[in-house]
Amino acid sequence: ADSIAMPHLGNGEEMLAVFLGEEKNGRPEGATLRQVDFKNAPFRLAVPAHTGDQVAVFFIASHTGQMVKRAAVDADGFVLDHYSQDAIDDHLRRVGTPLLEAFGDHPPDSVFSDNTSGRIVDLPVPFDERLHTTRPGSAKAVIRRRGIKGHVRDLDDDDIWTLGDIAFTSPARTFVDLAETIGRPALVAFADAMLRARLADPARLQALIELRAGRRGNGKARRALECADPRSESPMESALRVLLLDAGLPAPAVNVDLHDAAGVFLARADLFFREGRLLVEYDGDHHRTDRAQFASDVRRSSNLTAAGYGQLRFTAA
Repeated sequence: ADSIAMPHLGNGEEMLAVFLGEEKNGRPEGATLRQVDFKNAPFRLAVPAHTGDQVAVFFIASHTGQMVKRAAVDADGFVLDHYSQDAIDDHLRRVGTPLLEAFGDHPPDSVFSDNTSGRIVDLPVPFDERLHTTRPGSAKAVIRRRGIKGHVRDLDDDDIWTLGDIAFTSPARTFVDLAETIGRPALVAFADAMLRARLADPARLQALIELRAGRRGNGKARRALECADPRSESPMESALRVLLLDAGLPAPAVNVDLHDAAGVFLARADLFFREGRLLVEYDGDHHRTDRAQFASDVRRSSNLTAAGYGQLRFTAA
């Protein structure tokens, strides 16, 4: 063909670039791609004469349509636009200022901990409107103030991180402390995200668990670390994986690219049981409420079924 149809752009979408090149095993051959001018081709793009088949690659900027996200197991939160100064200022006012005010007249040997520490480093933690603080084991009293949950624990220097003027327990220490209070699915989700972000060394985590032998929640922390997987990409995927493991099923592969018999990419599976070719996935609410996403999911499911893959889908409801 001497021309190809340009894709339809939805509201808010913008064509960024178009490349033409050769195809190999159902995929564009990167070394052969060359950028072409599309500015004067609103409906059809002229294709230069070429021997053999060609493939067109379109780069389109579009909105995700995701207005809110489930930031953690049992927690909802608005997405923070890190490029917006107004959004950052609002976040500091809502989160940073209360953190600083929580110290009040208490000496600075108190550090933020538990769920509050998780929020500081943007790791998924169950929602808790209270601010958690920990004082070293030598402290005489727990902080008692409305809106604050105080703890007294032994703390080493390695257990404390600082961000500006804010001191808080390290992610590794936060992990073992959270094991005292949160459920196993949420704890594994925290561990997955922590390891994925490389905020903790598995050896350090194991050492902390061994130091806490016999303490409340220590067994839960050990079992959570054993099944943690940094390849998990969302807290709800992690929670779903835990439910499957606790039901006695073998450990599934995590976030696996799937292809058809010709090698064409079909989907990236949240969880995949290779024996049985079964996908198990968690769908957020936007998969139901967003019509474009719903239509895309139907096409994706049909292609997977045609390629011989089984599918199980779960939602929050």
